[in-house]
Amino acid sequence: MGKSPTYVISDNASTFNKAIRESGYPHIRDVSHSFALITKRIYENNEQFKSFTKALSSVSFKENMKLTAYLLPPKQRTTARFMNVAPLVEWAVKMHQKLDNLSDVEQETYGFLKEDEAIIKELSEVFQMYESVLPMLKIEGLSEKTKKRSIKLIRSFFKSKYSRVKKIAKEIKQFLTEEVKKQQNTKSVYNCSSDIIESLFGVYKNRKSKNKLNGVTNLVLFLPVMTKLNDENKTKLNFKEIMERTSLKEIHQWKKDNLTENLVVKRRKVLNAA
Repeated sequence: MGKSPTYVISDNASTFNKAIRESGYPHIRDVSHSFALITKRIYENNEQFKSFTKALSSVSFKENMKLTAYLLPPKQRTTARFMNVAPLVEWAVKMHQKLDNLSDVEQETYGFLKEDEAIIKELSEVFQMYESVLPMLKIEGLSEKTKKRSIKLIRSFFKSKYSRVKKIAKEIKQFLTEEVKKQQNTKSVYNCSSDIIESLFGVYKNRKSKNKLNGVTNLVLFLPVMTKLNDENKTKLNFKEIMERTSLKEIHQWKKDNLTENLVVKRRKVLNAA
């Protein structure tokens, strides 16, 4: 856009971190990913947590085609799984509350929730703490003001009966303090959520071919259009006009200049060669 960025926001992927460090720009870490990393550090090697998630995986596998399947927990993620723990905990809390009202077969199937009651209540408290500050930080941004309000909102969790919850509260306070120090001045307000970027690429990933050999295709060109920046009050770019004056020949040339060879096409040429 012809302007240097004030800062760069991203999740905590190591490749991005290195690139941002080398660029010299301040790196504002996405708040959701950062909270997930805190959860990972505290619980990844915890035996109670591992037992709980193992039981969830087991019941999802064993009961998948049975009559009790309608009560199965949300699907766990294979990558970045600590970004998806909250729905599992929410499900476990509701199921634990309704367990005594279920049929004998259902109670037997999901009886492990009673054994994991302690870790479920602890994790529920963790995500209550996250939800007390995340909406505000995502909507209002990160500033000295929202940092102070966030610390005030999680104050009660510093006195939790769970040592790990208290540790997480301290880490949140430390994280927010570190991020605010990266800002230009005490009145600065920075975006601290990459949700809109994640959503944009999520739409692209949902529409693109499921065959990984296709790689990145011309379809990637619809991303600028999906940003919906053609509001006259926000930008001078008129996407409709630009699309109307762009020829297929220019798109093919852009593909040749910018994209790698499509491996599906390459595979077809080799296997179908005479």
